[in-house]
Amino acid sequence: MNPHVASPATAHRRGGVLMELIVGLALLAGVLLPLAGGFVSQRRMAAQLSKRLVLAELIDGELEFIAAGRWKEFNEGTNSFLIETPAGFVPPAGRSYLIRESDRFRLVWEPEAKTALGTIERHWTRSTETP
Repeated sequence: MNPHVASPATAHRRGGVLMELIVGLALLAGVLLPLAGGFVSQRRMAAQLSKRLVLAELIDGELEFIAAGRWKEFNEGTNSFLIETPAGFVPPAGRSYLIRESDRFRLVWEPEAKTALGTIERHWTRSTETP
C-alpha cells in the first residue's frame, strides 16, 4: 500500500472534519458580520452626536457675545448669522440665522440634510431693566 494515499476511512474522517470547519466558520461569520455592522453604525452615530455637541457649544458662545452687546447689530426679524468655527472642525452643511423679536433673540442652526443632528436652537431675552 502506498503511504501517500489515505485509506477510505481516513479520507472520510478528514472530509467530516473539513465539513465541520466550514460550518463553524459560516456560523462565526453569521454572528460577527451583524456585530461589525452595529459597531460601524454606533461609531457613525457617536461622530454625529459629537459634532452636535460642538455646534451647540459654539452657538452658546455666540449667544453670549450677542448678550454682551452685539445684539445692537441685528435688526428686527430674521438675520443671517455666520457661526465662527475653530480650526480643524468641519461642521456639517447647514445654515444659521438669528431671529430678533423686540428684546427676544433666537439663534438657530439647521442642517441641510435630515440627520441625527437635528436643529439646534438657543434663546435669550434682553432685560430692559437698568441696574
